Amino acid sequence: MNKIRLKRLEMKRAEGKDGKVLINREVAFLSTSIKWGLNNIPELPKIINPLQGIDKFSEEPNERYVTDKEMFIQCDEAEHIIDYLPLLIRLSYLIGARGAETATLKYSDCLEKGLDVVRLKGSKDNIISWSPALREIIEDAKSLNKTRKIIDLNPTILTNSNGDPLTSSAIQSAMGRLKKRMKEKGFEDVFFTLHKTKSKAQSDSNDENISGLSSAMKDRYN
Repeated sequence: MNKIRLKRLEMKRAEGKDGKVLINREVAFLSTSIKWGLNNIPELPKIINPLQGIDKFSEEPNERYVTDKEMFIQCDEAEHIIDYLPLLIRLSYLIGARGAETATLKYSDCLEKGLDVVRLKGSKDNIISWSPALREIIEDAKSLNKTRKIIDLNPTILTNSNGDPLTSSAIQSAMGRLKKRMKEKGFEDVFFTLHKTKSKAQSDSNDENISGLSSAMKDRYN
């Protein structure tokens, strides 16, 4: 496993990515899976979890705050990549969500009192109350969908050019192209990942519960 994680790090570095956080999470996931198996499957031999001794890569703390100006610049550049991308970035910020959480929102999640957001990775689901900005971006997304050929009676709020839900690979590809464009235009230091929108939302909002984070995680994102 140690050889695998080092090889994974080498692969991610070749892709121009840090990779440490991802690989640490992969090892933790596998370790938890083995632990569950040892505790719940009687047929397995009673051994010590072999991944408990695997060291973690040191992770740099996320101390960057994305400014409003940087948000404006990135959304402006995102319009040149693909039509849904600036909407994805803005909506993720307004609701304090990860990109994957934003991509799964459906029309039926638009409730009278707000937008019903289902969270991932242990964050708590919550309803984001309507604001003028949030209503505006939802209407922009629905207007864009009118140009698609959508068959689903309850489609996702954001769709690709074919009217289908956004996939993780498509979002990653679009963000990769955006990063390349911004580097070419001299905005390399401005670029931020979708995960940073969640941190910005947590930092900017008057409601500390906007992102559905546990008490232990709020300070990390703020």
